[in-house]
Amino acid sequence: MFWPSFNAALLYDDVTVQQRVVVNTYLAICASCVTAMLTSPLLHKGKLSMLEVQNATLAGGVTIGMSSSFNVDPWVPIVIGGLAGAVSSFGYGKIAALIEKCGIVDSAGANQLHGIPGILGALIAGIVVLTGNNNQ
Repeated sequence: MFWPSFNAALLYDDVTVQQRVVVNTYLAICASCVTAMLTSPLLHKGKLSMLEVQNATLAGGVTIGMSSSFNVDPWVPIVIGGLAGAVSSFGYGKIAALIEKCGIVDSAGANQLHGIPGILGALIAGIVVLTGNNNQ
């Protein structure tokens, strides 16, 4: 509930863009949850990790954040959120163990929640800027 308003907070002077940001963020968050629920059992021998689903919710908001104000078709935030959910689940399922083997302690999972989805979001924002229709 709060992440969409967090993404839209800086756009206080244009309620149309705020609405677009909130809708795009909700679509990305929903897709991220669904994708995490589908990806998690693949990484854990058929068992669902609710920690991954919970964090994938926020990962969808992180990934869409930089491109949420652009006027895009609804499938774009859904795809972005879906990618975020898969990347976040993969991060918790596989990459976290590799990071621990290197001696790095990430007790909060910040790499899987903000780091990897943030990098993905930056790459996607570049694509959206180059191909999108920004009629702000």
